[in-house]
Formats: sequence, structure tokens, C-alpha cells
Amino acid sequence: MVRLWQIYYICHPLTQILCRYGDIDISLKDFGKVSKKIPHLTSIAPAGPHHVVDFFYAGGIPAIMLELAQSGLINTETMTVYGKPLGEMLDENQAGIKDPAVIRSTNNPVHTTGGLAVLAGNLAPDGAIVKQAAVADEMLIHSGPARIFSSEEDAYQAIMSAQINKGDVIVVRYEGPKGGPGMQEMLSPTSALAGMGMDKDVALITDGRFSGASRGSAIGHVSPEAAAGGPIAAVNEGDIPDRATLQSSDDFVYPAGLIAADGKFSWYERSDPRNQLRDFALFDALLESFSKDYCIDRDQVFAVGHSLGASFANSLGCARGSVIRGVGTVAGRIWDIKCSGPAAAMIMHNPKDDLVPLSRGLKARDWALTQNELEPSARPCEPRDLNCECYGPIQAPNPVIWCPHSEDYNRSGKFYPHLWPKNAGAAIMDFFDALPAQDRQ
Repeated sequence: MVRLWQIYYICHPLTQILCRYGDIDISLKDFGKVSKKIPHLTSIAPAGPHHVVDFFYAGGIPAIMLELAQSGLINTETMTVYGKPLGEMLDENQAGIKDPAVIRSTNNPVHTTGGLAVLAGNLAPDGAIVKQAAVADEMLIHSGPARIFSSEEDAYQAIMSAQINKGDVIVVRYEGPKGGPGMQEMLSPTSALAGMGMDKDVALITDGRFSGASRGSAIGHVSPEAAAGGPIAAVNEGDIPDRATLQSSDDFVYPAGLIAADGKFSWYERSDPRNQLRDFALFDALLESFSKDYCIDRDQVFAVGHSLGASFANSLGCARGSVIRGVGTVAGRIWDIKCSGPAAAMIMHNPKDDLVPLSRGLKARDWALTQNELEPSARPCEPRDLNCECYGPIQAPNPVIWCPHSEDYNRSGKFYPHLWPKNAGAAIMDFFDALPAQDRQ
């Protein structure tokens, strides 16, 4: 994670064998948890300006390990193949950072989280992976028409023949372990996009795997794969999936709607009755399925979203307030639907947002106040850096927090008020954790 982690570390058969015969219980989500803890300290080509030889002369792996050890992120008592504890081995090798421009300290990382992000959601219910450190800031949130291909070769041919436009979302399916078969390395499409200068304008989603040399907004390992009946098989040409990579909270991939309650693939239609949207039917079906397969506390179901995902989360909290305990959203609105039951809400919105105007965010806030029967009088509250205001008495069963934050520049210095603030995920989770237990009849 410190370096630009290769996806192979997660999917490599050796990793699976070691875990299986070492009786180690590990899942894709565990890699996601590690990535959120371990900072990204060096940026190596093709996603960064430095090369492996630069990394070597800057101190290499020992320098990285020492930096992590000094920050309390790894156990120096761990025994190594040298027959000595890790800390002792680093001392003997005189480990240390020799070029801070190449290998940064944990106090000045390239990114505060690791190179990979583990995604999950209704397009990838069993998970997906993105090399987030190689994704341009402006592509962390992207919505565009899907361009469907059933092989890497077909996608590559379309790219090379100028059939792909800026803003498109390339979907390459049937390239997984079954569909490939064999899950061959997929480098050509991402390399072609980068070579044409389109890696900051076009997203790619696939059930196959990428080369470690890939860069750009590319999500791989979507599971279940298309050949196993995964939802990616149902995406049609021209459909518009909305993808969000959250930096501080759970990660997800979210299309506008996918599976109806009867299990059939279907997209949201504008003709759907407002309170019977297929998005809501999808939520009902997923919750019912998860409740059967996992130990879920039905009183602790939360919805989180940004942009289109935030609009869905707000509307879901309204339509399913009798089920949703709370929502946490950034830059969303509320659909014109009938509400049912109370739902706590933390709503963040930048007054300068030109994609979703402030008036729509205020409408979402007012929905939450009305639904939770709260007076429109507020008091300043945490987190103060997001200019938050709290509605309702202390320990209100369903409080509402309105945060008109002012963070409007991304990491590249580009003015972009429609972004997810850097500490929004942590603030939302703190809000959820602080909610009082709720009795349901």
C-alpha cells in the first residue's frame, strides 16, 4: 500500500494458498482496511514521476519499512527470513530515507491512504478493486454513458478506431476467471487510453484484471463476473453508471438502479411511480438478501452517498425511513416522493456547488427536519471545519446535521466545489456511531 500496490498481491494464487494452509481468515475487505491505514509514500512510474532505480537509491523497501515502524504501523518484533526480528534487521542494514523527494515520510505522504481501494456495491456485490493512487482527482467521481464490450480485444479495437468519446465508461466483461477464461492481464485498453491522453476523461470497468503498469480510472475484478451471472452482465450500451470512490469511508460502485425485487435485471425508468422506483426495490431486495446471509442488525442500516448517490441516499431515507436508521450525504438532493418514518441525517453541501445548487441541498435538509419533526432552529456543532449546524435537542433520537462546507479545491489545486471533503467519511461515521439506540415496534 505504501508503494503503488499491485492488484496481484490480492488475487495472486500464492496469497490465497498461504492464507488457506496457514489457516488465515482473510477477505477482500481486509485489504481495504489496510489500505485506509497505510499511507502512500512513493509514486512510481507509470502513475508517478519516479522509477524503480530512483526508489532503490532513495532507500528502497528497508527505508519504507523503517518509516512505517517509526510511525507504529508495523510490528518490529516480527521474525524475518534472516532469522532476526524485523527491527534488528533494519538496524543492521542502516535503513533510512536517503531522498525524501522519492520516498516521503508518513507526515508528508503522497496520499494519506494506500494505493488500492476495495469497492463494493450493487454493480460489484462481491467486490472490485481500483488502483486509486493512479486515478486523477477529477475522475474519482464520474458519470457517463456505458460502452459495452465482451472482450479486451473488442474494447481495444474501439479505442484505436476512435469510437470512444471523452466522458464514456468502457465496460469490458467476460474477461474474468470463467469468462476469459483464465483472467489474462489487461494492459492494452488502459495503455491506449493513456497514450491518447484520455485517461483523465474515460473510465473503465471490468470483471478482468489489469497490469501493474496500468493507470487511469480503471476498476477491475468486478465480482461476480459476467460469466457467473454478475450484475455487470446486465449493463446496456448507453446506460449511465455513476461511480464514487470515497476516501475516508466505505467504497462503493453505484449505478442508477439495476435489479428489481423479483431478481430480474432492469434499470430505473422515468415512468416508474415515484414511490415504487426500482432503486428502492433494489434496496429492499439487497437488504432482504443480506439479512438472510449475514448477521445484520436491522436497526443499524445506514445509507451514504455523494452526488447522484447522495440523491439516492436522501430519497431512500425518505421513502424507507421506517427501515433506514440514518443517512450521510454530500452534494445531493431529494426526489419528490412520499416519505415514511423518521431517519437521522447528516447532509453536507458546498454553497458554491454549480452541479447541484445549494437550494436543492437545503430542500434535502428541510425534508429531514420535517420527517423527524424538528424545529428549524440550529446551533453550531462538530465538525466545525465543515461549518455544521445541529437541529434537535442533545441526544435527539433522530438529529439532523447540516454542513455547508467550504472545501472547493481538489488535491491538484483545481476549483471543484462538487467534491467529497477529505474528512467527510470520518464525520459521517462519527455521526452514525453517536446516534442513540432506537426502539422499533
